[in-house]
Amino acid sequence: MFKIKSFKPLPEGSVVAPGGKKARLPGGKTVDLSKDGRVIYLSESWYCKIGGKRTILLPSRSDSKELEAKLQADARRVDAGLPSELAQKDAASKSLAGLINEYLAELAGAGRADSHLRTTKPRLSLLADAGLKTVADLQRTDAGEKIAKALRALAIPSEPLKLPKGDEFAPLQLRTLLGISGTSLAKLAAARGVAGAGKGKAKRYTRAEAEKLIADRGGGKSNATSNGYRISLKSFFNWLVRNDLLAKAPRMPMPLKEQARRPRRALTKPEVEALVAAAEAGGTIAGLEPEARAVLYQVAFQSLLRARALRELTVGDLHLAAASPFISVRSETDKNGIARRCSISKAVASRLKRLVKGRSSKELVWQLPESLAAVMRKDLKAAGIPFRNDSGVVDFHSLRHSGASHFIAAGVSPLIVAKAGGWTSLTMLLKRYGHLTPDDIASVLGPHW
Repeated sequence: MFKIKSFKPLPEGSVVAPGGKKARLPGGKTVDLSKDGRVIYLSESWYCKIGGKRTILLPSRSDSKELEAKLQADARRVDAGLPSELAQKDAASKSLAGLINEYLAELAGAGRADSHLRTTKPRLSLLADAGLKTVADLQRTDAGEKIAKALRALAIPSEPLKLPKGDEFAPLQLRTLLGISGTSLAKLAAARGVAGAGKGKAKRYTRAEAEKLIADRGGGKSNATSNGYRISLKSFFNWLVRNDLLAKAPRMPMPLKEQARRPRRALTKPEVEALVAAAEAGGTIAGLEPEARAVLYQVAFQSLLRARALRELTVGDLHLAAASPFISVRSETDKNGIARRCSISKAVASRLKRLVKGRSSKELVWQLPESLAAVMRKDLKAAGIPFRNDSGVVDFHSLRHSGASHFIAAGVSPLIVAKAGGWTSLTMLLKRYGHLTPDDIASVLGPHW
């Protein structure tokens, strides 16, 4: 029997014990470390191999031993040509909630990012909303119809929110109306440019500001979001089939046609330089100091890395002393699971050296806040760059969009850009960003920027 292992970077502020095999986390918990210094997490339940296939057991070691013995005996019975006495009966009674936890544990063990797990878990809760609680429920002929109905319900707008009478509103009133936490309200206010007046319990929002905060709330999920739920459910069903817990996945509804995305515009190189200068001249925002933000924007533009990869970038991923400096992208931090090298200029490499000087290879380069878009919007405002114009909006992902556009406009082959940026479709890259001409990214970066 064994438990599935997953590995995560050691949080900042942890204390590593002599020998490097254990560490104490900032919260006081002691954990085991892998050979490369990452924290080892174990799945809640035990596993075993039956007939060469991994099989889920139970959280209790003793109960798992007993179940493994029964499964092994049943496997020998099947090998002898006799019908199974356990497999179908045992699988049908399994709780989907428990299996979802095991599925997520296996994803974590495979190196999937925390952000992916946080998204997947609530999506799979749709099964409970559809009244499907056990494997036996998934085997019913109407399971697919129930799932389709639950997916359609995601797009149904809820009752529009209405403010009570009054000219001013306290944060507690708006939090209660929106059904969100104080932190979420602060993020929402920052994203919509609503400041309010006063601090703490004395803080108040005008009626116009409150209307802006509740606008478009409860409008229903987009088709893209509904399709994301569908993909997560399909992956979970395939996992059940692979583990012999389900004979056949329920019939899934066809994907919905996605609405046109919010247009995103590319920044020109001078605009990116202005954004970098504004960050350098500004103060600390959400824990990010001016120099850290400035280098972050430059790296995002030059390396074409997504926010997720930048969040999980460690000092050990930086190769700043190489003749042509580059960043290693680990497959588990990339959206498409593509490990690769991304070039950066020597000037930016020099700034990164100063930023990470004296830090261990396992530390994150940046401690990026969840409200990264709100942080960038403040720097955009300081740089005099409009967040929205007729061409579209500017968000953090626009830096990746901008870098790709700049490289292709400067003559870099889209084949090189696609490889550096981790795009799997050259057609999409050509359609969005430019035309095929030969060159090399390193020469475009230049010696100074």
